[in-house]
Amino acid sequence: MFINSIAAAWEYKPEELQDEFFDSDIVVFGGTALVPMIHDNLTSLLKKAKSKGCATIVNTVFDFRNEKANPSKKWPLGESDESYRYIDLLIADQEEAIRLSGEKDALSAIRFFQHKGVSSLIITNGSKNISIWSDGRYFNPAELKEMPVSQKFWMTR
Repeated sequence: MFINSIAAAWEYKPEELQDEFFDSDIVVFGGTALVPMIHDNLTSLLKKAKSKGCATIVNTVFDFRNEKANPSKKWPLGESDESYRYIDLLIADQEEAIRLSGEKDALSAIRFFQHKGVSSLIITNGSKNISIWSDGRYFNPAELKEMPVSQKFWMTR
């Protein structure tokens, strides 16, 4: 589901994600910072998904609400940093990764997510290389490495 009305997104509650939502092999939470009550309760929602045997993917988006409220503080993801231990694949751009981790650079942010228990991650950086890593729980183990963004895409623009 994609909610594109800010009024609807602002009012959407975790209780509206009925049990059928979690009757799935994969549960994806994308852009939750645009749906504040889902975002603020993400730890509980991820924990519920894992208790039902779901693989979990979180794809972040710039958190304007927390950036405005606390521009110099780490952005929260759910009720606590415990959220990260329930994420099988975290996808974020570099700026989001840095702000979510509270770290000063991408490598430190990646180490933060690894330490907090994220199983695999992809960190994008615009037209620059992406960083990937996996501990092997859901994907083949992969040491932290960079991979190029398709040059074909950038040459056609």
